Amino acid sequence: MLCKSRLSFFQRSLKTRETDMAAELPGDVLSEIFTHYLPDFPLCPPAAGLGSPALLSHVCSKWREFALDFAAFWRAIPVSVTTYSLPQAANILETWLHRSRSSALSIQLFLYGFIDSTSSFKKFFEMVTANSHRIEHLDLWLYHHHFTLFSGPFPVLKSLRYTPPIRDPLYTSAENQGYSSVKIFKGAVTPLFNEAPKLTEFEITSMWVPPIVFPWKQITRFVCREGISAKVLYGVLKNLAGSVVYCDVRFILGEMDQHKPPIRLAKL
Repeated sequence: MLCKSRLSFFQRSLKTRETDMAAELPGDVLSEIFTHYLPDFPLCPPAAGLGSPALLSHVCSKWREFALDFAAFWRAIPVSVTTYSLPQAANILETWLHRSRSSALSIQLFLYGFIDSTSSFKKFFEMVTANSHRIEHLDLWLYHHHFTLFSGPFPVLKSLRYTPPIRDPLYTSAENQGYSSVKIFKGAVTPLFNEAPKLTEFEITSMWVPPIVFPWKQITRFVCREGISAKVLYGVLKNLAGSVVYCDVRFILGEMDQHKPPIRLAKL
């Protein structure tokens, strides 16, 4: 019993000492620790748990005070939304936007499950668009009809990554040379980010490119992680021909007009 008591006392003393040492670190050292703790901007950290900004704020009161006042610590915002988690996601988004103050932003927005455009959901998106003047990077996983909520200018947006959900109700599966996962669109074409003069990077992780009015001719870096049809790719590359300097695409060999003229990517 005596040994266990002494061990417990020693562990408590050591923990107290470690906390005291952490509290004694000067601000410039803390700034370096906090900066290297997070992934390089624009990558987003987890919203909670190991690797999240909130974790360092739990070390001691000084670290918490420093973390809450360190605007750059909260500028890469990860948000995952379902119908049931919308209030919690809205709280995370609002809190991080407030703590990041005037910093440039990177926002990762994942929507899981079909979410109707209710008034509360529209208010959630309004928090994003209200800060569009700060958003430099967007990583979106959402349905096509939600694009209409991204209206207005994005004057400093540099890069866009888009992952369409597989079961978007506005698409239907179609057989195309044996590839049943290729999608055919049934809805209206949507203008997207036409007021984003600095947008030069576009990455899409999908079997198809959505039917969008998009500023293709200003894109210099285009990446497609999944195979798109050769017919769709031809149309995309035709728009990119005069601007793209980096292109990494996977495409599906399928039916295409063999008499189309070749495309020359002048800057590639």
